[in-house]
Amino acid sequence: MATAYARRGSVADPWWIRWDLFLRHLTEFREEAAWPVRFALVLLFAGLTGLSAQLAFALPFTPVPLTAQVLLALVAGGFLGRYLGPLSQIAYVALGFLGLPWFAANVGSPWFSVGGAGVVLGASGGYLLGLIVAAGLVGWLVDRRLPERRFVPMLGALLAGVAVIYAMGALQFQLLLHTSWTTTLAEAVVPFFPGDVLKAVVGAGILSAVVSTGRSSSDESGPGVVRAVSRRDLLAAGGLLGAIWALAPLVPWVAGTDSASIQAYYLLSAGVSSVGVALALTARWAMARRATPGSPSGAPGA
Repeated sequence: MATAYARRGSVADPWWIRWDLFLRHLTEFREEAAWPVRFALVLLFAGLTGLSAQLAFALPFTPVPLTAQVLLALVAGGFLGRYLGPLSQIAYVALGFLGLPWFAANVGSPWFSVGGAGVVLGASGGYLLGLIVAAGLVGWLVDRRLPERRFVPMLGALLAGVAVIYAMGALQFQLLLHTSWTTTLAEAVVPFFPGDVLKAVVGAGILSAVVSTGRSSSDESGPGVVRAVSRRDLLAAGGLLGAIWALAPLVPWVAGTDSASIQAYYLLSAGVSSVGVALALTARWAMARRATPGSPSGAPGA
């Protein structure tokens, strides 16, 4: 991934220009760091993933817990790249497999109390393996297919990673529990969809802010431009929210009329995700407005 750093920041620059240059230097450091530093970054993101796994919530209708691991795996792939990103998740899963207790805790168990091969080989283990593949896919897309730091392409890359996690997690869930496809969808995919969309939105916001993927030759704006929410961003957000709510009437059909808790959880998660997407866009709009008040660079673009 080629990047170019034209100059060093000056204290006379506005804060947003200095921040943009800092992020570019941070990406340069990630790309050019010595192997001991890269190894430390791999272990750092493995540890952060283990910490995020402790933010777990058990659902009454499935053995798959709700955690923040997906967000950390996606961000690891985007920030560390196509090699170090999946390595960080390999380290996380491998050390947990060997017994390090940093998988999601069971109901009533204290933090950092669950580890071992049984978790990786169990019904929810496919999601752990999916973190590795998803981090690699996101890293490859960010390194090789995204010419600029833009929210919508980042979001597309992260949603592709979420799809990989779902595919691998649902497959192992079904193979081990011998469930039907409708039961698998009801217990291992559908309830988590709104929340994971929100995680992808948050992750895309983080990566589009902290990862420098270079700029296209047509971009003459230079560093420091904080783009406002564009029509493209609004269309992407509207499409995501539309998909979330369009699936809501299908939840009883997939989960069964007796699965009231699944339906209630899905609606609650959809509501929280909708608010989260709106807040993310509002925060970005506010930062762009503050950074470039009254200037054309703060105006919506394509």
